[in-house]
Amino acid sequence: MSISNFMDQPAIRDAFKQYTGKISLPFNLQEQELLAPPTSEYSSAVGIAFDYLVRFRLTRDVMQNLPSSPVVVHEEQWVAENAVQMMPDIPQYARHYDKWFNWITAARRLFNDYINGNENDIARVVKCCQYLGNMDMLARRGEFNPFFKARDCIQDELLTLNANFDPVRLFNPKAEVVLNPAMVAGPLVEGADGDLFIDDTLYEMKTTRKLGYSSATLREMVGLKILSDIEGIYVADRQRITPKIDKFAVYFARFDALATWHIDEIFPDGGYQKFAEVCWKHLPSTEQSISPSL
Repeated sequence: MSISNFMDQPAIRDAFKQYTGKISLPFNLQEQELLAPPTSEYSSAVGIAFDYLVRFRLTRDVMQNLPSSPVVVHEEQWVAENAVQMMPDIPQYARHYDKWFNWITAARRLFNDYINGNENDIARVVKCCQYLGNMDMLARRGEFNPFFKARDCIQDELLTLNANFDPVRLFNPKAEVVLNPAMVAGPLVEGADGDLFIDDTLYEMKTTRKLGYSSATLREMVGLKILSDIEGIYVADRQRITPKIDKFAVYFARFDALATWHIDEIFPDGGYQKFAEVCWKHLPSTEQSISPSL
């Protein structure tokens, strides 16, 4: 199971439909321009690589553009870093371990150089994100391409997406940023992580061509909040924080459009508490209570 599969159970889908109000995008669809149309057939690879690119750009822009601000950027190990450590135990991938370990180690060095202003070649960063996205697949899907080579068509799409992306303007961080937040209670659903958490808002990055509200996406994001309410979010070195997630936002990267909803807009009349109780009943039992006080 995964957080998406858990939240897709019929009883949970029915409860979500019952307790949510009318949800719509907070902008006029006709006024949104497709700024970065897809030019390749590798939509999934573009999306995963863009998730990594967001982490590079956001961290650098916070450090370079807000040097005197109190904003703290938290990050656990990349999923790609965890994935490469799986390779020695997988027969078909073991012989490729040294090559990929060296590449992922070099990617971390590039990240550190880039966020500190010692590397400015965004094309190099984008290419690196392609390799990170490929390695990421081993952890998430159990397989990846050990012979992967960066593709020019993906590179071009990512560079266009990057040109429209201004994270400080979009997200306006004030205090706390968590890159790829992993829920401490994630093992209850065999792992759960989000794209981005800033201050009181959980963000999802979308590189799809379609600009529209997805109940499945929002339901999964609410599921992440429910797990966060139980035990919090991991930050660096397996430390944890217990954030208050009040808002959910989806960034449509190809349109440079951000849709944000407060939890009370999604669940009117105290509906969140009722929906959370349904979800708690479907979680595996643990030695401690899994129903936090909200």
